[in-house]
Amino acid sequence: MSAFAATWLAECGCGGVITIQNAQIRRTKRCAACDDMARDFEQARVVAELEWCSCGNPEDVDAQMTAYLLTLAGDEFPRPTPVGVSADAAVLLAYICDDLGWAEHGTSIGGSWLTDAGRTALAELS
Repeated sequence: MSAFAATWLAECGCGGVITIQNAQIRRTKRCAACDDMARDFEQARVVAELEWCSCGNPEDVDAQMTAYLLTLAGDEFPRPTPVGVSADAAVLLAYICDDLGWAEHGTSIGGSWLTDAGRTALAELS
């Protein structure tokens, strides 16, 4: 079950309200602070989709996942190992992305490419 099965709520200093219910983000106003909170919620939704805890250093995990997804978005083939990601971690990320439906591949997981869901995840993590 997703961490966003319940409703989450945040209030901005401008009076705007941001809610998440069933993984859908809604907001009542738009200001820079609301945009920042909505972006944080989008990133949190991705983490919730992964169903991982957020202790430790999730920023590094986000950075490595983003770097990996960026390689899948590129045209270079064979896919390079992302900067800051070990070759073994890149293979693990490939399997995770495949399992989440963020990537597809043909005969080899190393030749993966982004799906629409993967492009959405990349946009939300960036």
